[in-house]
This record gives sequence, C-alpha cells and structure tokens, in this order.
Amino acid sequence: MSTMKLSKQQWEFIGKRAGWIKTAQSGYSDFSEEGILALKAAIEANETMIVLYGGPMTGKSVAPKQVAKELGKQYVEMNLNDAMSMHVGQTEENVKKLFENILGLNNAMVIFDEIDGQLQDEMLRKMFADFVVIQRNRLRSGKVSLIGITNKPSRIGESLQNRAKFIMFSKQEPQVALETEKSMPELHSEKI
Repeated sequence: MSTMKLSKQQWEFIGKRAGWIKTAQSGYSDFSEEGILALKAAIEANETMIVLYGGPMTGKSVAPKQVAKELGKQYVEMNLNDAMSMHVGQTEENVKKLFENILGLNNAMVIFDEIDGQLQDEMLRKMFADFVVIQRNRLRSGKVSLIGITNKPSRIGESLQNRAKFIMFSKQEPQVALETEKSMPELHSEKI
C-alpha cells in the first residue's frame, strides 16, 4: 500500500485551499465562521448554557478563546471531573465550591471542553443541570456563559439538552478550482 508524503509547503497549500489554515484578517479558521457568529450572538444574547458540537478540527475548542478576547470577557476553563472524590460527601462539597467560584465571576465565559466525558457520572450530570436551571438568573446578571464543547452532544444528558443552546461547528466544503501547474506545488508519491 502506498501513501503520499507531502512537504510542509504542499500541506500549507492544500490547507489554505481547504480552509484549514487560519486567516490573518479574522484570526479564525475559515471553516467555522457560521459557528463563531452563532456563538457571538448567543453570548451577546446572554445565553447561560451553550454547547458547541461537531467533528474534530472544526474550530469549536479554539473559537471561545478568540470570541472571549474580542468581547472583552474573562476566559476560564474548568473540568467537573476535578471535583470527583472517593470520600463520601466530598464530591458534592467540591462541586458546590466549583459552582460558587463560577457565580463569583463577572463578564466571563466558563469552558468545559469535552463536556460529554465530564458528565459521565449521573450525580454530577444532575448537579450540573440543576445548577444551570437554578442559577440561570444569577449567571445572566453576571454576564457569565457556560460553554460545553463536545463531539457527542447526545451524551450530555437529557436535562441539559433541553436547556442548552446548541451550535454546530463544521468544516465548510472547500471551493475546488482548477490550478495551473505553476500555482500548485508538485505532489510526489512516496512509498512509506
């Protein structure tokens, strides 16, 4: 079986054509512009729970950092699994402290990357969903948005699915154009 080995220049050329390389003007990847605009709109509308979902390499993990910077918001990453403890009652105490920390924020985006993995524990999933519902007004008054990022939105639990704003990130289909021999780097096939 033979595969193609490409030089850095060839990958960059292909990446630019397919929209995988960040553009200098926007700072965003070309392939997730609609998702970024939807994320900005949701944050400006003061949504409290937003779930970004889509396949790998679609910009869903990078977009919140850039949007927070543009909107002048604090960017905080949290992992609910850090609250887990094997000691009786300690997980609940840790989760309460984590939630108190979130409520102490102002004008912030709290990011839970791979949230589906963080919500595997049923008790943790229920506590998080209850927090989103009960503290919605406090989160809004503090202009705090909770943002979950996942490849598997169906795994975050029904109660959150009913309360979250979902935004899909996907790669745009690359615009295919015929290239002249001079503009396209030569591709050589090598056996690996």
